[in-house]
Amino acid sequence: MVQHLVWSEEFSVGSEDIDSQHQKLISLINWLSTEVTHKTPGTIEHLLNSLAHYTVYHFGYEEELFRKAGYPDAKQHQQEHTAFIDRILVIRERFEQGSEVDLEALAVYLQQWVVRHICISDQKMMAWLRNNACNEARGA
Repeated sequence: MVQHLVWSEEFSVGSEDIDSQHQKLISLINWLSTEVTHKTPGTIEHLLNSLAHYTVYHFGYEEELFRKAGYPDAKQHQQEHTAFIDRILVIRERFEQGSEVDLEALAVYLQQWVVRHICISDQKMMAWLRNNACNEARGA
């Protein structure tokens, strides 16, 4: 059985909006982790659709923030987002076509990816955005 991710302050990037969105994303991944044992086709299809739509929304939100601010690592960060969404879309398509999908492997991948992405890429982005905002406020 796949363990659930538990939100921790270590995941906080210091933005109430983004932290809330990350919590929602973790909630969806946890729900999918629960479905590893239940394997209800309608629920799995709904979850894969929800994950695809929510990640597009959330990543779009982040990308708009760093695009406006001129974040220097925007391209790499956006490539990480695109790869994650593409993986979900491929799995969703395979599932919809009736192919066997290893939900446990998917849940583990999603958990590992989101923790790594939040704790490394998003933390780095938010630190840069905060520092940039402080420099602008000081007129630097």
